[in-house]
Amino acid sequence: MSYQVLSRKWRPQLFEDVIGQTHITRTLQNAILKERVAHGFLFCGVRGVGKTTTARIFSKALNCVNINKNNPCNSCNNCKDITIGRSLDVLEIDGASNRGIDEIRELREAVKYPPANGKFRIYIIDEVHMLTTHAFNALLKTLEEPPAHVKFILATTDPQKLPQTILSRTLRFEFKRVQLPLLKDYIKKILNKEDIEYDVESIIQIAKKGDGSVRDSLSILDQAIAYTGGSLQIDKVQEILGMISESLYCSILTDIITKNKQLIVSVHKALNAGVSLPDFIIGFNHYLNQVMLLKSGVEIELELAEETVSMVNEYENLKVLDLLRIIEITQNFESGLRYMNYPQLNLDSMLIKLLSMDSTITISEVLEGQVKNIPLSPFSSIKANTEFTTSIIKKKQVKIINKTKVAESEKPISDDLNADIVSSKIKNSEINHKLDLNFFIRNWGDFLDQVEAEHPKFLTYLSEINLKSFENDKLTIEINAEDRFNAKGIKKNQTDLERIFKEYSGEEIKLILEIKNEKMKKLSVSEIKEPDRGMEGHPLFETIMDTFDGEIIRS
Repeated sequence: MSYQVLSRKWRPQLFEDVIGQTHITRTLQNAILKERVAHGFLFCGVRGVGKTTTARIFSKALNCVNINKNNPCNSCNNCKDITIGRSLDVLEIDGASNRGIDEIRELREAVKYPPANGKFRIYIIDEVHMLTTHAFNALLKTLEEPPAHVKFILATTDPQKLPQTILSRTLRFEFKRVQLPLLKDYIKKILNKEDIEYDVESIIQIAKKGDGSVRDSLSILDQAIAYTGGSLQIDKVQEILGMISESLYCSILTDIITKNKQLIVSVHKALNAGVSLPDFIIGFNHYLNQVMLLKSGVEIELELAEETVSMVNEYENLKVLDLLRIIEITQNFESGLRYMNYPQLNLDSMLIKLLSMDSTITISEVLEGQVKNIPLSPFSSIKANTEFTTSIIKKKQVKIINKTKVAESEKPISDDLNADIVSSKIKNSEINHKLDLNFFIRNWGDFLDQVEAEHPKFLTYLSEINLKSFENDKLTIEINAEDRFNAKGIKKNQTDLERIFKEYSGEEIKLILEIKNEKMKKLSVSEIKEPDRGMEGHPLFETIMDTFDGEIIRS
């Protein structure tokens, strides 16, 4: 007798043997028990999950003479004929090769005849989405009102291509991908019955490669058994499947964390050994996803070896945000791989980018003072000693109307230090030169940070001002006439602003505010007229105005 592949040899013959589809098999069994069997069924799902197998078991159960607990007996003539495919009452039609209107017309004529041996005449149309539009239209009436002795079971991997008229005339069942634990147990069961030696890692790799498809997994298992000579070992299985070991992925992730440039050599070595680039990046993304779930503490069964778990526990500073950034880079590479002319060059660029990544710093860590230094560049041994403070200084622009240029000797220090975060205050001891307008121009951003730290709303008042002059400890600032709200705020809080100026500069500073109207005439602070409040003198109204710094726009 010729050899029969595992997927055919171990095809389920009972509802209980179909793995991972309990929600469907139980429904069909209950329909048989209650005698509520519909005339049309649609089985949807990916390849190799049991659609055709379930249709055959269901057909046997409907025509079985000695049905046992809603399962076919597999011993009567009807069951045997259906199992070996010679039954006249169960016809399997390939929708891909019998897709025309002529074949459907023949089917319409055949349904008139009663079954030869069983109770029902059952038509199983596989890959039904391949039928033409005219064939679907010819099938509609028969599918909606077939004879009492006829049942239709349609199977497809692409239900989106079916007309709504077909979908509405059938009961739809969604077959799911088989979960990895169920698939592993099923493969172990077959290997034990076949008396084949194996290790657990090999079973896991085969089940992963099957991607939820039982038939694909058993086909891979057949290939692995033939290659290894009947003894499944992980190294041989990975070799035949072209898969990369988890230990290599673990080593790659360790090199990224430690910024070890040996990473590029390791990846090139793996690719030169014959591993395809798409398989490598897909496997690495899957591995990173598992590590991310482990690090985040999600309580699900993971597919990681003890080596990876130990590595994750060792590098406690590895954050979930770091892994998310790495995954984003690698997934972008995977999605764009098909459009790359020189994928090897793009791979090297991606690896360099991964090596250049620093650990993620969260805002809470900065505010709590947990971060003490920051690297200047990815591969530099020079480290910045810049102290982090609880406030991050943002560069703010200020309009300067003074035409006097800043003296060369007073220009800011070069940006070569690349320090974006500096102290929020300039210590009084560091101010060893005479205050002038240039001093306020250079340090205006730092001063605004100090204002924001003490009175955030003051920052709005100073957002549109111009620094005009500084003479005799008097700082003159200018604001447009239309900014009445900001002008009023500066006038109302002038004392507090002068106090902040004193703390910042170490000297008494008198603040002079000048208002420019539309005709460019300058008005002093005292000339700012208050609007006529009319009847708005109510205590509650005044309380609201003071609380929210309100302004009467129209009275």
